[in-house]
Amino acid sequence: MSGSTFTVTPLAAAPSPGANGAIPPTPPNQARVVAAAPTTATAPTLPSADLRDEAQYVRETLAALGRLLGAAITPTPRNLDGFVAQHLKIAPGRATVISSSLPGLDFNLVAVRVARLLEQVRAATLADDTGTASPGFELVWTDVDEQVAAPNDLAAHIPADEPAGFGFDAVLVMTWRSGARMIGLHARREDADRARVALAALLDRARTRDNFYRGKSWQVSVDGRALQLTPMARTTRARAELVHTAEVWSELDANLLGLARHGELLVSAGLGAARGILIVGPPGVGKTALCRVIASELPAGTTVLTVDSHIDASGLAALYEALPPIAPVAVFLDDLDLLAGDRRVGTSSPLLREFLTHLDGFTPPAPVITVATTNVAKTIDPALIRPGRFDSVIEIGPPSQPSRAEILRRYLAPIGDLDVEPVAAATDGATGADLREIVRRAVLEFGAELTSERLAQVASSLRWKAKVPIGQYL
Repeated sequence: MSGSTFTVTPLAAAPSPGANGAIPPTPPNQARVVAAAPTTATAPTLPSADLRDEAQYVRETLAALGRLLGAAITPTPRNLDGFVAQHLKIAPGRATVISSSLPGLDFNLVAVRVARLLEQVRAATLADDTGTASPGFELVWTDVDEQVAAPNDLAAHIPADEPAGFGFDAVLVMTWRSGARMIGLHARREDADRARVALAALLDRARTRDNFYRGKSWQVSVDGRALQLTPMARTTRARAELVHTAEVWSELDANLLGLARHGELLVSAGLGAARGILIVGPPGVGKTALCRVIASELPAGTTVLTVDSHIDASGLAALYEALPPIAPVAVFLDDLDLLAGDRRVGTSSPLLREFLTHLDGFTPPAPVITVATTNVAKTIDPALIRPGRFDSVIEIGPPSQPSRAEILRRYLAPIGDLDVEPVAAATDGATGADLREIVRRAVLEFGAELTSERLAQVASSLRWKAKVPIGQYL
């Protein structure tokens, strides 16, 4: 399986405890949640009064009560090694660990797959990744109206006799290690090969059959070191709602429809299926609205990602590295000049290098289209605007007089059939946003009594044109 590396290592000493002592969410099934485990190879028969198999917050509560009564609770070792040894019935340090890193979107995909697995494994015993406290869960969005409580700090013993388990005794661990999110299967050494196959199958299913990101719309941001995807309702903007030249639509069709129809052929021929479209134009000409039309016309099954403008270089790198499993993908970036800049004038950022890397084909080949907007093309580094990166540049200027008349008619259609030609002729250079403001001001001032003459009066007043104040103010 591409993108995954597995390592087989002896069980190392557990990291320092990371539990915060807070009461965790209810686990996804009736599995036992334990507080600590003995470090002996086999668990002795314990009296019912022993508390080592209770949740940490239960132990802390009873310990406080015990102190009030003059009693004491003997602490048990806090060690993942002991938890694994107890449940696998082996000596400490004798387990084999099959592990894999979980970059990009993998962690959430795998965490949700593990949550589904734990729902089916009724006899699982759960702890945190130190084997000493309650596991940690967080809510993961899987759709616009659906969240799943998925583990992010877990050690789970899954018995061999569980029908939904792996067929052998295993302890599944999800944790952070050296700044990276990891998953590992701890098993007896004779089960190492089975553990390797089982972990590969779990990861493959999370990325393919159970991949809940694919084919939906998401807002992308970065929270700390991790990508955060928040579901969005799919846009339904139609091109008939916009007024653009035939050249604009023709260029979009050549890139979008061509990629949808022949993307697989490009990949198989080694030509790469990544495309970049840069939409250039002053504010108000409809760049964002055009992006919404593009998103609504993408083929079914395309994943749509709208990137937050505050994303950093590491977040952008993680995003593009995560794209192949959710392809075909369309990535939308507003105000590219704020993200990348131009090295010639000292406005470039570390994001520029990430663009040059990922748009240049170093990302694993997949049908990916990047659509970016900017107000001024001169502010974009020339290295971005060439074939293989932003292959197509679509420039949108202020509408012509016939287009201005058509835009005004569309805005005024619910109000009445007014003569818009005088206003269209007198507003040279006005954008679609300007024309909308003219209509809004006219309606605010005259309401249902709006006439063609009054509309022209509002347009000639120029009050709809915002101006920066000049002067000194306290």
